[in-house]
Amino acid sequence: MAPRFTIQKKRMYPILLVIVDVYIFTMVNPHKAPSFVIGVAYLLVIVTFYLLLAWLLEFIAKFLGLPLHRQKKLTLLTTICAAVLIGMQSIGQLALRDLLAIIPLVFVLYFYLSYYGNHKRGE
Repeated sequence: MAPRFTIQKKRMYPILLVIVDVYIFTMVNPHKAPSFVIGVAYLLVIVTFYLLLAWLLEFIAKFLGLPLHRQKKLTLLTTICAAVLIGMQSIGQLALRDLLAIIPLVFVLYFYLSYYGNHKRGE
């Protein structure tokens, strides 16, 4: 009987995402593409960033002892921050003052959500 090779679905998504990323970013000319394609490419960048950041934090958390719920929260907030910054930069609206305003707000939001989560669970 031949051995069965199984690929976990969790590990298959990043591989498929990279294949789609490579196709979109090498085959599509952004100057001639409709705005829908540009929006899809933007979403692909954000999802790729989220998956890479989640993988990186999962690796780092083994050494730092970061709980899973904090990993997810940090990954989501960092991805949202990156999405806002990339979006603003792509339309030419990103300035240093925007960067200086968004980064501290993300930190405050992270600590607020951590504080709220601790009180909600009764810790």
